[in-house]
Amino acid sequence: MARVDVDTAEPRHAVDAQGALARIAVLRGRLKEGERRFAQMVDQRARLMGDTMSPYEVTAFYVTVDAGLRGDVPRARAILDSTLRAKPPAAEPLPRDRSLWLSVGYAQTGDTAKARSVMSQYEARLDTLERRRQWVFLARVRGLIGLAEGRTDSAVAQFRRGDNDADGLPTYNCSACTPLFIGQAYDRSPQPDSARKYLTQYVEMAGTGHEFVDRYYLAPALFRLGELYENAGDAKRATEYYGRFVDLWKNADAELQPRVAEARKRIDHLNRSKG
Repeated sequence: MARVDVDTAEPRHAVDAQGALARIAVLRGRLKEGERRFAQMVDQRARLMGDTMSPYEVTAFYVTVDAGLRGDVPRARAILDSTLRAKPPAAEPLPRDRSLWLSVGYAQTGDTAKARSVMSQYEARLDTLERRRQWVFLARVRGLIGLAEGRTDSAVAQFRRGDNDADGLPTYNCSACTPLFIGQAYDRSPQPDSARKYLTQYVEMAGTGHEFVDRYYLAPALFRLGELYENAGDAKRATEYYGRFVDLWKNADAELQPRVAEARKRIDHLNRSKG
């Protein structure tokens, strides 16, 4: 459907479809294609609709691909630093200030000092109403910083806080993010039983935000669940999650194929053990 819309839909829908193809490509491990389509989408938004995408959100895409999927943290940090120098957050009008995405990126790369600095500058610009509007995002950024610092209890508390809006009611904003981030926090602790519980909830749940987070996190979560269930002695579920990972990344870029080969090897080992 997205491929058809790219070629035939009116401009706004065609641009949205290009973004969808970028997400699908990254989800399936075709990172170079995803980056190419994402760049086309950003260019088309500006050229066809006069809608310039925030440089911080653009940076967040490339940083998450590099740091989270390629494992190239130095390159991700270089991209963050370049954006921060070229576009200091205070220079942006507050309604267009998306600099919290820089905090997310710095937390992902382990530079928590810069993550905190950018977040503090952003928070200083907010009035009471804007703080309530940004409640969920701020809580999740604090959680990601805590996660990067190895403060599991603090990170989990912030991720739970971010599951509700400022009024205390459940948020519509990425309900899939809560079990994903909590699972990651427990996995790093390490608390494998809790990690397995929450990561399973993330990959199996129907909820909001999957179209955003799955492109970055679904494949790694499936592989990790294979490991967690294998370590727990549950060969059936380990094989299931390894298999789902292989199916998702079977046509991934060559740089990611070693992980696919490793998953296939583990499936073979588990099947031989059952036999």
